[in-house]
Amino acid sequence: MVLILAVFLVGISIPSLALALDGTYEFSETTTTTNGVEEVSSITGKTVSLNLKGHFTRTLRLNADLRWQSFERDPGTDSVDFFPVFSLAFTPPSLSFFSMTYNRTDTTPTEGEWVTNSSFRSTLQVPKMKYTLVPLNFTFNRSSTYDHDTPRRSDSETDAISFNTSHSFILPYDFKSNMRYSYSLTTDRNFITELEGDTSNHSLNVSSQGSFLDKKLSVGLNFVTTMSDSLLTSLGLPVRFEQVVALTQGLECDTCNPVAVGATPAILVDEPELVDNNTTTPANPSSVATSINLQTANWHIGGGFIAPEVIHKVHVYISTTVLEEPLISAYNFGWRVYGSNDNNVWTEFTLSNIPAFDTFYDRFVFSFSTGDLDFDGNPDAYQYYKVVNEFAAGTQPIEVTEVEFFDYLLSTPSNTAENSTFKYGLGVTFRYLASPVLRMGYSLNLDNSLTESDEYESDVTTLTNSLTLSYDIYPEYLKLSSGLTYDTSSTSRTRDSYSSERLNFNLSLSGKVLPTLRGSGSFSFSDQTVAGKKVTVSTGLSGLISMDLYRDVFLSTGARLSFNDGYDRYGKKTSTTEQASYDLGLTARPWKKVYVSMTASLANNTTDSSSGDINTSTTTVRSDFSYNFSRNLTLKGAYTISPDFTQSYSFSWRPFPKIYTNGTFSITDTSTTANASFSWNPFKWLSSNFGYSFGETSEGIEDTSTERVYGRVNMRF
Repeated sequence: MVLILAVFLVGISIPSLALALDGTYEFSETTTTTNGVEEVSSITGKTVSLNLKGHFTRTLRLNADLRWQSFERDPGTDSVDFFPVFSLAFTPPSLSFFSMTYNRTDTTPTEGEWVTNSSFRSTLQVPKMKYTLVPLNFTFNRSSTYDHDTPRRSDSETDAISFNTSHSFILPYDFKSNMRYSYSLTTDRNFITELEGDTSNHSLNVSSQGSFLDKKLSVGLNFVTTMSDSLLTSLGLPVRFEQVVALTQGLECDTCNPVAVGATPAILVDEPELVDNNTTTPANPSSVATSINLQTANWHIGGGFIAPEVIHKVHVYISTTVLEEPLISAYNFGWRVYGSNDNNVWTEFTLSNIPAFDTFYDRFVFSFSTGDLDFDGNPDAYQYYKVVNEFAAGTQPIEVTEVEFFDYLLSTPSNTAENSTFKYGLGVTFRYLASPVLRMGYSLNLDNSLTESDEYESDVTTLTNSLTLSYDIYPEYLKLSSGLTYDTSSTSRTRDSYSSERLNFNLSLSGKVLPTLRGSGSFSFSDQTVAGKKVTVSTGLSGLISMDLYRDVFLSTGARLSFNDGYDRYGKKTSTTEQASYDLGLTARPWKKVYVSMTASLANNTTDSSSGDINTSTTTVRSDFSYNFSRNLTLKGAYTISPDFTQSYSFSWRPFPKIYTNGTFSITDTSTTANASFSWNPFKWLSSNFGYSFGETSEGIEDTSTERVYGRVNMRF
């Protein structure tokens, strides 16, 4: 049938037609030895894919894929799947800013009947032209999932409509201004549970900036408002719905202990920009980093409440580039979620599913259960929550902008639940260049968030004052900078009302004693009061010294010390935590093709509380090297001496333009892994890839070894 279709399409003289055949063979064998008993399992898989790409006209493009998969498991079951993947795009030249795309995929799961996934997307972009004062962008998406069981086990549909526009203009006194408006409407229908939900969002952002006094004084104004309404209707029995819970503070940490340490104390610091109702501007924390960038591992991102809350879902909004956005869904960030009642000792939750990235809203969605430690059947409540990316990913910045937390709301007998949120923010910023060496700045921000539902109401108002000062004592040798932030917040909810105050101060000094010797130091202080009683008091000190020992030989050393006092709801001190860490690093490039680095760090954490004392210490020593034999051959290696000795090596080699090979080898106290791959592309229409991997793990009386050989051959007509 496919061959007849191909011949027919060629017969009608399609301008462009491509036919591709992919074949894959996989084999893996696992041998497990436990208490002298050996078990062997193997999987053999074969995949054949026939892909057809055709440009019928300049406006119509087709992409059809027929795939056949076969898996043989010993012991286990065999499975054979055959399914199509279909995509159709339509872009008329007369409407070059309009496009439509349709995709359909049919798959056969291990159990049950086949499942159909389809999506339709259309976009219309109207640029700013003679007859359009502002650019306009429209998008419509429809996606559906349903199976062919009787009765059906899954049947859902989602419609999403969005519109946005922006306009730049000049106000009096040469204030350069910009206005951006966006609207979205999302409708979710689940035909199995008979539940339908509508969510609409309006967002308006107006910013303006001007300068006076020969550009020595710059003034910035900003106004942002968002309005969100959601209506969930149960077409059958009453169900529970979810709602956003207002946060008291945003929290972050990029110097906390690695996530693998588990429940080791890790105190997060305040980050107001995570809860400023701005999902477009990256949060710039007061720590070492300039932004919360997921290209760095072990970022702790969270929030805190005035009292324990039962949370089941978290949204983490991000800002990234247009090229990076469609790639994020495939990255493995190793997400983990934790809860705590003292911002000190954390309990990990089990995620209900793999955290998904919502490209429509540029956010990660985390769903989890807090567990049940109470005998009355009520779920646990925590005052602080955080998510942690165990791994780094991305080739371009992926910066966090905002966090949201959700709890459940039981529906009323009317079988509907309505929730509305209105937010607005006003901000003014002054920056004054008093002299070439003295700079001052002041900002004032007012934020308000009003949330209303059938059984709940929350009104939160926050006023933030920030003052910054930068002074070059000796422009080339010594610089001083400081910042002071004071904000007040009042919260009125259905259950309670309270007010809070927060003071943050930081002072940093950096200088260059000699052309080869540099140093910096900083001091920070934070004090938070809620309902007239202290909540936390934090103090931190840090220092860094770097030295050029010799040409291309660099030495750096640093130390950080912090103290955190925790208080209960009555203002009584309940815990004191001291964290100290020391770092030493040496990098060298003795030859142009060789690079060597050595790093060592020591971290100590001590917590004194009424429930007992906790003392932990971690030492890390690591060395890395790389050797570029030539432009086509590179060797890399890494050694970790403490806390556990590990070693790893990798190489990449391209002996000829059409041949490429690489491999890795690593050893730890309990495991050994190795893999190698070989790619050969002799012709444009023929490419091949072969590989081998081996893994061996020994833990006590259990030994596991895995061996895998795979190959792939691609042909394109």
